[in-house]
Amino acid sequence: PGNPHARYNLAQERSVSGHPDAALAEYRAVVATRPDFLPGHFNLAKTLAQAGQTDAAIAAYVAGLALKPNHTASHLNLADLLRQAGRTDEALEHYRAAIRSNPISADIRHRFGGFLLELGRRPDAETQFQAALRLDPRFAPARAALEGLPAATPANSTPLR
Repeated sequence: PGNPHARYNLAQERSVSGHPDAALAEYRAVVATRPDFLPGHFNLAKTLAQAGQTDAAIAAYVAGLALKPNHTASHLNLADLLRQAGRTDEALEHYRAAIRSNPISADIRHRFGGFLLELGRRPDAETQFQAALRLDPRFAPARAALEGLPAATPANSTPLR
């Protein structure tokens, strides 16, 4: 119990075996004893998000990003949570940070493009889908997204500012 790495492993095992409450307790203990341990914050945040505790998950991702500001997965997961919570400007900021920290990820470009499309920003979404395909010409989700884009209309053709 006093070894944060052992607790972390226990938390992962409890999470995988379908005991999220026990996993949360262990991840919280890890973060309390090792506040500088990024995987503890990251997995705490993921588990909180899975449990529907969005505000606490957001706080855990933010705490992890304070330790490692360029952690791609934290930015991306945080962006997705903020997107779901309707916190558009913050979500945009974290998608962009994820791209800056990993500019060669087709998946990040695709996910960002999907969000931009939801916001009615068709040209910007198209740019992200095209960037995804430049990075990985075989990335089928981006190709499908481009092929499924609605025709440009004045309402959906305003670029993102």
